[in-house]
Amino acid sequence: MGRRSIVERVLWYSMATLCTLGTLGFIRAVALWCEYLTFPTSPNRASGTIYPLNMHGTAVYLTFQQQLRLRQWDFWPWVILEIGAVLFALHKWIYELRKK
Repeated sequence: MGRRSIVERVLWYSMATLCTLGTLGFIRAVALWCEYLTFPTSPNRASGTIYPLNMHGTAVYLTFQQQLRLRQWDFWPWVILEIGAVLFALHKWIYELRKK
């Protein structure tokens, strides 16, 4: 009852690592959104900034690569955080089974 099993420890450290990485990913995504506030507000074909992004009512224009990078930083931290949450639920379930 006192010591955790190896499975519980692996789940706990994996969950903590993934949740930390997910949170850091969210911080990076917010920094990226703030960086994009300084982008041009009109399209420019010469520089490739033709993809609009709505920034709370103001449209800024990005290149395709910038838009793709932003979408990836918006998506993957959620996935990582959700995997961490599943590992946490699994850890809690195993812990509750051992308590009985």
